[in-house]
Amino acid sequence: MCGLLLVWLTAFSVQAEVVEKRVWSGTDSRLLSLDTEADTLRVDTLLCDGAVWAFYDTVIATEGTYVVDFYDTLNDIQAVAKLTVAFREFDATDVYATACDSYMWNDSVYTASTDTATYVTWDRWGCDSVATLHVTINSSYSGIDYQTACDSLFWHDSLYTASTTESSFVGENAVGCDSIVTLNLTINNSSVGVHEVTACDSLFWHDSLYTASTSEAIFTSHNGEGCDSTVTLHLTINNSSHNSYYEDACDNFVWHDSTYTTSGVYQYGYVNPVGCPSTDTLHLTVSQHEDTAFWITA
Repeated sequence: MCGLLLVWLTAFSVQAEVVEKRVWSGTDSRLLSLDTEADTLRVDTLLCDGAVWAFYDTVIATEGTYVVDFYDTLNDIQAVAKLTVAFREFDATDVYATACDSYMWNDSVYTASTDTATYVTWDRWGCDSVATLHVTINSSYSGIDYQTACDSLFWHDSLYTASTTESSFVGENAVGCDSIVTLNLTINNSSVGVHEVTACDSLFWHDSLYTASTSEAIFTSHNGEGCDSTVTLHLTINNSSHNSYYEDACDNFVWHDSTYTTSGVYQYGYVNPVGCPSTDTLHLTVSQHEDTAFWITA
């Protein structure tokens, strides 16, 4: 008949085969039960890779079949056992992960890519189970977008008309992580103005000559902040006066507080009522008075 010897260790289970029919109830502390009438008892041993097992005085560290003599001091019996030993290799698994900025794995935080992080547990046989982490850490992006605009800026579907440093846009960068950009915006204003000018006869303004009043002339340039500067000319043109006078006089002529006694062309300059310089021209002919003497003889 067949009997069963059970031996339990930390990492493996054992069944024994006694190759000689002897009565044995071993004193080894690992012995749980033994059928003393057994013709054979079979041993199947599973050891973790790198482990060492001692069966009575025999130390086993490699796979194979062993025939072991052992002595039962309690019953004063010599027995022979046949042991078959097989090692179980470590479980090795690879964990692949990709994360942004950091990765939590088995209570540890990884902030840089690595292929060397390991975590050791035990399988159902009690042997080591080693997991290796292959993690790629990609970085999020955080930056500032400095912008200067005239009057307004359209940025990520929003219109801004005033300077700001508080607007942010969250997107996704090329590696799939958050991209947070804060807008630092300076809004400068364009200039719009009117140039009121009154001139006599004509005005030369921004490379153009104006001889008549107008409110439609416009000049566009850039102001000190680099934005458009639009100036509209409101021009009033007043005319100077040019008058000619022709006079004939005897002996002398008084004109504009001056006395002229000879013929000639004379000019008088002044500012007319609209503030423009004016000139009056006198064309004067002066005839001299001839004295006539009469002699009377009585």
